[in-house]
Amino acid sequence: MFLCGIVFSVAQERTTKETKIVVVINTDDHMVSHVRLLNGFQEKNSKDVFKKYPKHSFFYGVLQGKYKLNQEEVVPAAGATIVVHTERQLFPERHFYANNELAVGDIFTFGKIKTEVVNTKKGELVLITQEE
Repeated sequence: MFLCGIVFSVAQERTTKETKIVVVINTDDHMVSHVRLLNGFQEKNSKDVFKKYPKHSFFYGVLQGKYKLNQEEVVPAAGATIVVHTERQLFPERHFYANNELAVGDIFTFGKIKTEVVNTKKGELVLITQEE
């Protein structure tokens, strides 16, 4: 009974280790230019954000795994999982739609890191960060 409680608490600990992020995408080239913490964006109004990031759109995401903060930039460690909610924009007034041409196995730059697409179900893009 005691071992069962330990296994349950460890499993729950792993599933709750998520960090809410914002994925900043350049609307000209559809590339991810930045990854930021969500709470930093929620404190700002949209006019200030659009002034700092002209020609960009912002998507909700979740990071599971280790990461570093480099000033405001989130830099996930190798092996981290990133889920981008491609149909949930932080500021939907921009009416930008993420590129849906990515397929499982594709590798691309995600901010300052390389990632591999592991799943592309409707409304979500699941990525695993790669070693440099």
